[in-house]
Amino acid sequence: MVAQQAANAATNVTVCRSGSCSHAALSRQADVVVVANGQARYLNADMVRPAVAVIAVGRNRQPGGKLAGNVDFEAVKEVASATPPGTGGVGPLTIALLHPNTLAAARLQA
Repeated sequence: MVAQQAANAATNVTVCRSGSCSHAALSRQADVVVVANGQARYLNADMVRPAVAVIAVGRNRQPGGKLAGNVDFEAVKEVASATPPGTGGVGPLTIALLHPNTLAAARLQA
């Protein structure tokens, strides 16, 4: 991971795996929270502080086939200053960025 910082600023990047740290305690200190943990609606409003930016990466298929993101969007949107809507997360951006790479790979194979 790369974090750029201004001359007078400090940047800390923390990566938490499941069971490796207190997710709630750390996420309440963060300015930006990126969630990709494979658990539907895991990050809730109690786990974030006001004005946090939340980036939801993962999505999960629940029993019955309905999709849910890793963030409880309805609860978190009341606290966070920025968060992507619902289950879409950053998926459309990921797909858009993968297309040029897929085309380049296909051309190299041809």
